[in-house]
Amino acid sequence: MLKMTEQIVFLGLPLFVAAIVQGLCIKYDLLPWLKKPLDFGLTFRGKRVFGDHKTWRGFVINILCCTLGALTQTWLLRKSFFPPWLPLLNYGKWGWLLGLLLGLGMTVGELPNSFIKRQLGVSPGKQGTGFQGTLFFCSIKSTS
Repeated sequence: MLKMTEQIVFLGLPLFVAAIVQGLCIKYDLLPWLKKPLDFGLTFRGKRVFGDHKTWRGFVINILCCTLGALTQTWLLRKSFFPPWLPLLNYGKWGWLLGLLLGLGMTVGELPNSFIKRQLGVSPGKQGTGFQGTLFFCSIKSTS
């Protein structure tokens, strides 16, 4: 069980790196030219599709950091820095693709939640009250 936990943590390390970089970009307003909404300001039923908090900055940071993180893991594995049983897939062959898919999944995975919240009138970073509060209890505040 410990071995599997270590493998999963290793797999998720690029996500952690991306989250830290994204937090720093938000806090210090870095890359402001990418701070444009992913939904281009479009609306559905009179409400924003995703809102201003889902930005191209977050999209680019997630994909770039996850890809660089996975490529760093690939390089460290080649240098025998980690035990050979740790990776769950062949990083030498698929490391770059794993990073790309992790970053893409990190961004795209948040969009349905944001869409539903906007349609229900829940403010970005909030969970709502009553049923909405229960529905979005596990929502993570993201202002990418």
